[in-house]
Amino acid sequence: MQNPLDLLFDTSGFPPRWTCGQWTDLHGWIHIVCDLLIFGAYFAIPVLLVWFLRKRRDVPFPTVFWLFGLFILSCGTGHLIDASLFWFPWYRLSALGKVVIAISSWATVLALIPVLPAALRLPGLQAINERLANEVKERKRAEEQLLQRNRDLEMLLHITSHDLRTPVRAIQNFSRLVEESSLDRQAAAHLQRVQRGADRMDKLLDDIMLMCRARQLDLASESIPASEVVAAALERIGWDPDTEPGTVKIITPLPDLRANRAWATTALANLLSNARKFCGDVPPNVEIRGYGDNGIVIADRGPGIEPGHEDTIFQMFSRGVGRTIDGTGAGLAIVRTIAERHGGAAWAAPRQGGGAEFYLTFDNNHAHGTTK
Repeated sequence: MQNPLDLLFDTSGFPPRWTCGQWTDLHGWIHIVCDLLIFGAYFAIPVLLVWFLRKRRDVPFPTVFWLFGLFILSCGTGHLIDASLFWFPWYRLSALGKVVIAISSWATVLALIPVLPAALRLPGLQAINERLANEVKERKRAEEQLLQRNRDLEMLLHITSHDLRTPVRAIQNFSRLVEESSLDRQAAAHLQRVQRGADRMDKLLDDIMLMCRARQLDLASESIPASEVVAAALERIGWDPDTEPGTVKIITPLPDLRANRAWATTALANLLSNARKFCGDVPPNVEIRGYGDNGIVIADRGPGIEPGHEDTIFQMFSRGVGRTIDGTGAGLAIVRTIAERHGGAAWAAPRQGGGAEFYLTFDNNHAHGTTK
């Protein structure tokens, strides 16, 4: 029994096409060249379809695309066989090719019939473009409204803090004048509470104005050694680790920070001030180390952070401790605002052995919440 594969390529009983009829060279080569060109195009089309489907996983009706590609490829193969028949009369192979073309073509037709109603319901390209254009306009309008509201709110905060400063300063000044006169113990105690409230209000107004400036300024960054920022921040809050109780351990080398020097110093000063302040009855124990190539970590041995409050403590006027410790609740919000204005982030995590670690970065190379 003859092998089926050998039977397909068996040319016995069929003459080459050149010998069938009166072919001229011109007539024959027109058929051959055109069949080869059609084969090349029909081969390129499914290759491009496959590349498109691999790049776009969201294409509707992918089965139809695959069947159409198979149909085009089988048609191209049929033209290649037709071109070869001028020398190799394997008409049995040509018949098999036509069977494949017939099956793939009708499979494509049958696949198209149920999807055509759904395809007709798809919006046209013009409708999609119009909808996208409207969405862009609406989003731009919403962004402009949000920016205007933010500007109005910041202006209101700035004006409010400025106007409130005058009565606060009056309370402070007149309280000091009254304190210099003869007062009994109870009156003096009441007056001191008034002064502490006025001082806290004054600090709160400073923080509000600082937050407004941090949100509005266009920060010009430079490459600065983190060691210089740490030294400037310690000096700003008046903390001399060599003379004060406690430990400030700086793990070197510290990276260079790509940031605005003044605002980076402000952010670090707020973190160091908290580490110094929230240490309970024991001397502060602070570790300062680098984080990646553009960040820094302040680790303390304070009360730590309650689970679930790692993010809320960075909100404006949110406090992770009670009112027994002086503070406005704006320090960490200012730190995060400064970091985000630089394209970075600020977050907190528990410190092994107790306390907390505060991460401050000035770029987007380190994801929020990752630690080393």
